[in-house]
Amino acid sequence: MVPPEERETIVISIAGRDSEQRRRKGEVSQALPAERATQAPVNSGFTLLELLIVLLLLSLGSSIVLPSIERGLKRVEARRSALELGAVARHLRSKAIYDGRPKGLVINPSENSYQTMDQRKVILPADVKIIKVEGGELAGDGRRIFVFFPNGSILGGEIGISGSEGTPPYFIRFSPLSGTIGVVRGT
Repeated sequence: MVPPEERETIVISIAGRDSEQRRRKGEVSQALPAERATQAPVNSGFTLLELLIVLLLLSLGSSIVLPSIERGLKRVEARRSALELGAVARHLRSKAIYDGRPKGLVINPSENSYQTMDQRKVILPADVKIIKVEGGELAGDGRRIFVFFPNGSILGGEIGISGSEGTPPYFIRFSPLSGTIGVVRGT
């Protein structure tokens, strides 16, 4: 007779060989409780090399994507500044019509700023520059004043605003007869 300890050992080894044969044939097998006790634990974590490769890929991807995002943000900043200047000009025209008195918009390219006759000065962001000022009245020191009259007309002209290199300029156009103010993207 075989003592009980040896019988379990024999059963375990047979179950081990049997499950190995089923795995080779592609059959699905469930481990017996005794077989589970004899198997080594499975490592399911990532190796250091795998983590380093992932970090390398992430840094490479961000080095490609971030410059284009930065250019896009600068382009948006130039557009936003042009739209804000156009909105200020439209507001001044409406205010001149409502109050029945002329209103003025002072453009100062040397300081990269603009201001209304009765409000504070607005300095454009560092990446945004006033590149062109045509029309209006010359006020000295390179400044120009665009006057909005109570009948809705404007001293005609154009103001060009551009962002950093590679961004298209925007032009704020004042139509003298109709009094319309438009913001147009340049090429």
